[in-house]
Amino acid sequence: FNLVECGMVWCQIKCGITRYLVFFKSKDADALTAAFREYSGKVVKNHSKEKPSIRKQLSQLQEVVKEMAKSLSRNKHQEGDR
Repeated sequence: FNLVECGMVWCQIKCGITRYLVFFKSKDADALTAAFREYSGKVVKNHSKEKPSIRKQLSQLQEVVKEMAKSLSRNKHQEGDR
């Protein structure tokens, strides 16, 4: 992603240890909008790849809980037999 190709300049100002303010300047508002649209599209695409869906997580957790319940019931039966 190259801002210079879009005709944009930027400036960074350090506000704290881990905080920065970034100012953008462009001759054309459309170029600024297009650049941010392209960047946000890339961020959303990368973010969605990293996170698994909630439904998949729920189904995996349900299977784990079922296995735990089975193992607990087996342990109770074994303790009762002794």
